[in-house]
This record gives sequence, C-alpha cells and structure tokens, in this order.
Amino acid sequence: MMRVTGQSLYNSMINNTNLSKQRFDKLTTQWALQKRIVNPSDDPISSTQLAQLQREKASIDQYQTNIKRLSGTLGMQESRVKGIEGNVGQMLGKLQEANNANLGAEELKGYGAELKTMLDTLMTDLNSKDENGHYSFAGTKSDKPPFVQDPVTGQWSFQGNKDSASTIVGNGVEVPSGVDLSEAFGGSLEMINKLTEFANKMEKADPADPVTNADFNDIIGLTESSHNNLSAVYTSIGGRINHLNLLQETHEEVGTLNQLVQDDLQQLNIPETYMKLNTYMYSAQASNQIFSKINSLSLFDLI
Repeated sequence: MMRVTGQSLYNSMINNTNLSKQRFDKLTTQWALQKRIVNPSDDPISSTQLAQLQREKASIDQYQTNIKRLSGTLGMQESRVKGIEGNVGQMLGKLQEANNANLGAEELKGYGAELKTMLDTLMTDLNSKDENGHYSFAGTKSDKPPFVQDPVTGQWSFQGNKDSASTIVGNGVEVPSGVDLSEAFGGSLEMINKLTEFANKMEKADPADPVTNADFNDIIGLTESSHNNLSAVYTSIGGRINHLNLLQETHEEVGTLNQLVQDDLQQLNIPETYMKLNTYMYSAQASNQIFSKINSLSLFDLI
C-alpha cells in the first residue's frame, strides 16, 4: 500500500487550488470582456484569423478615408468644370447671336465686350485654387498658375502638366485625382487664343478689317468643339465619383461581413461560461473545506 504523506497531500491540494484559480481568473476575464479569446494561446487558429481580419479592417478604413477625401476633391472639380462648361456654352450662344449680317458696328462692339468679359471669367476659373492653395487644373505642377498670358503678344499658354496623382481606394485599385482641361481647348489653347483675337476684332469693328461670316464659322466651330470636350471631361469626373461610391458601398459590405466573422470567432458562450464559473467557485469552496478537514486531522483523534 502506498503511503500518502501529509506534505504530498498538501502540495497536491495547493496545485489543484492554483490550477482552479487560474481557470477561474481566465473565465472571469472572459466574462468581463465578453470575449472568448483574450490571449492568442486561448485559440491559436482563431487568433490568426482574427489578426488577419483586423489587418483587413485597417486597410478598409484607410480606403474609406481615401475615398472620402478623393470624392471631395473630384466633387469640387466637377462643380468647377460644370461652371467652365456653362461659360463656354454661353460664349458659343453669344457668337451664334452675333453671327448676323444685319448687325451694325456698335452692336458687334457690344458682343465683343461681352465675350472679353466672359473670357476673363473663363481664365480665372481655369486658374482656380483648391482649399489648400493649389491650382486645380495644373497637373502635378500645382504651385504655379497653369494658364499664363504673354504680356506682349497676349497669347495664352499652358504651363502646367498632364500628370496626375493617384489615390489608392482598394486592393490594387487606384483612381486619378487630377483633371486635364488644356486639351479641351486644343493642344496650344487654340480656341482661347483665337477667341481672344476675335473678341478684340469685334470690339474694334474696323470697316477696313471686317468680321466675316467665315471668321464666325471658324471660331464657332472651335468653341463648339471645346464645349463638347468639356462635357466629356465633366462626364468622366462623374464616372470616377460613381466608381468611388460603388467602392465605398463594397468596402462597407465587406467591413460588415468581417465584423460578423470577428464577432462569431470572439463570441462568448454566456450560459456555458456562467456554469463553469459556478462550477469552479463551488469546487474551490469544496476543496478548501476538504483541505481544512484533512489538515485538521491528527493521530491523537483516533486515541
């Protein structure tokens, strides 16, 4: 027969008590946090999945932040391009009105003055800045005015570039944030320069250098082409904004699904945990009582 010493019994009781306390403490922490996994060792496989889901959440959060910022930038550009398109459309209407052989010199001068005012507004809009003080339509050379007029010749030229920064809005998805308007007016701003010259010519209305129907047809054709180009640019920006909206919805759906998976992995079984807590608590009380009884026994009690 194996003899159990008092010391070995004591050590066994202490070990069992410590083990029960560790399990009880773990369950108490899980109960307080309402999480099944507190440390990776609680469930290594699920912990790995959770870490991956959390990385995906961080990426999605960054994509959504980028989309919000880019949507604001494109929305502002869309509004400005719409205004520029409207201005060019009004100039086209003025040119078509003025293309009338019955108009006198004074009436032509009036149309010429209106066109010059509208051209000033157009160039101001083309050189507009964003809220950070950067020129909106200068490409990546946004620290200087993109549309510049030669003080001697009066000719306009484009001093920006056609490059555009891109923003990452999804896994492997980038959307350009810039808008190139120089091409809408011809490679060398032909429409703007010819219309500037034509408006000056109308304003002078010199009988020795009359404004002909051929002149009108030429500048009307250029202005109409620019108006159509601007409409295409406006549509393109709207397409990018719609694309961003769809991506935003997709990110929200993926984020919701990921959260459901995380909740499922972390979900604490409340009834089971409650029962275990009570079991360990009653077990600890019973062990303490038994230990006290045994510890109080003495050979003298048997005499």
